[in-house]
Amino acid sequence: MTISFVVILVALNLFVRYLCLNVIAFDCPQNWPLSMFMFRIPPRFYYPNVKHLTIAAATISFFAITLVVLSRVKYKLAYLIFSGTVLILGSNLTQGWQWAFITPTAGVGVYQNEYYNDAMAISNVSDFISDYVNLQPELLTHSRTHPPGAVLVYYFLAKIFKDPALISIFLAVMSILIFVYAFWRIMIYEMKDEGLAGYITLLILLVPAVQIYFASSLDSIVAGCMLGVLSFFVYPSRRYGIIWPLIFLLVSSFLSFGALFLIPVLLGYEYLVEKRITRGIYILLGSIVTYLLLFFVTGFRYSESFIVATKLENPLGPRFLVEPVSYFATRIEGSIELFVFLGPVLCLIALKGLMEKSPQKHLKLLTWLALITLGVMLLMGVYRTGETARAALFIYPYLFIPIALYLKSHPISGHERNLLASLVFGQTMIMQLIGNFFW
Repeated sequence: MTISFVVILVALNLFVRYLCLNVIAFDCPQNWPLSMFMFRIPPRFYYPNVKHLTIAAATISFFAITLVVLSRVKYKLAYLIFSGTVLILGSNLTQGWQWAFITPTAGVGVYQNEYYNDAMAISNVSDFISDYVNLQPELLTHSRTHPPGAVLVYYFLAKIFKDPALISIFLAVMSILIFVYAFWRIMIYEMKDEGLAGYITLLILLVPAVQIYFASSLDSIVAGCMLGVLSFFVYPSRRYGIIWPLIFLLVSSFLSFGALFLIPVLLGYEYLVEKRITRGIYILLGSIVTYLLLFFVTGFRYSESFIVATKLENPLGPRFLVEPVSYFATRIEGSIELFVFLGPVLCLIALKGLMEKSPQKHLKLLTWLALITLGVMLLMGVYRTGETARAALFIYPYLFIPIALYLKSHPISGHERNLLASLVFGQTMIMQLIGNFFW
């Protein structure tokens, strides 16, 4: 299956590149459907050296030991967090210390377009927030289409950690802690089996999207916080009610406008499952009130910043009007990239799980709501240049819901569990060793 998957991707790449070069020109990256990718081949990049291969061997060995240990301890949460952290840091170290942790945060050479680079130019935090809308067009590529929180995170972390690599590692650890706990919590509620819940949590930690982008990307923190919203909204804390989902929504929305994806998902879920939208409205109102208070204190308008970001993302206007062919091509590119970073085996399991009847219809509803919402976002021109596996990292827990349901209704043996996990992680290691995904 994996070989067939690769053959299909290569054939599609050749076909799309032929169309782009010989029939009609459009936005078409050389390694379509991967938006940001270069093979580890000189002169653009370097071959894996002995150190990289040694790290890869050590990481794979740790993975093999992890499978044995986790099965014996019934995939306990603490073991999952530790194992996931080591595997993510290890697989990225196969790129070398510079490209694993320093470059994604601080950039390299002429490619210094990161949040960190804008953060280093901040002289006064209060002025930065209050004048953010005016500063936004002058910021670097990534910062200008995000709320101020994206830059401020790196500003404050740079005050604590002087080394960009330590910032990357800190973000990775925090992302893993939040993401793993939030996802494991959902699985525990629905699988009613700690071992199965833990195994599925391990699987999502092994997929290429999580392995590659959790080590050094702000989007990993955003994905973790957005998953925190979902976890505490669908399964609310008796003690804290809407407080946790509200906090996670505020944090994620201050870091990325992509967090607005949650509004139709949460409201749609509450209305269709619980026949009300009370909690969703309370959380939305809480967010609005908080941003109004921020406006009164600093003068920062979230809505205005969102409009500015939208215009900067598509400066010539709606892309489907001004560049219809590129618009259509990048929508397909972004959609396929999501599934490439999930892998062929898990894609097939997810499809089977989505098509099968299940008594847990409310979970499938979440997946459908998420897919429809993301589809609408793509149609509106979001993720203009692709990069969806990173920028839409938050979608993967929703894709894992049908995978979890399928594995629950079709139990597999311990050997089959290890084989599936090995196939998933094997794809990750191959991708890390043959290419670089710097954005």
